Amino acid sequence: VFRAPGQELVITATDERALKDLVTFSFATNQPHTRAPMSNMLPDFLITGPDFAWKGYGGVVAAGFWDERWRAAPNSAYLQC
Repeated sequence: VFRAPGQELVITATDERALKDLVTFSFATNQPHTRAPMSNMLPDFLITGPDFAWKGYGGVVAAGFWDERWRAAPNSAYLQC
């Protein structure tokens, strides 16, 4: 949990590998395109599957932003069935 006045960031994962995937998600292999970790390029939620390590973003099973009622906003979320 990261806290700043008026802000809070919670990062959780099911295991060590999943946590590593989440942390490395925000870094590009091309250094000039790398942004600060946990910056505005991250969605409100991101759920990766077991193939994320080798598929990259193709291994994401759900991602998006919350609406005003803290539900996945259908117009700004990806949910794989």
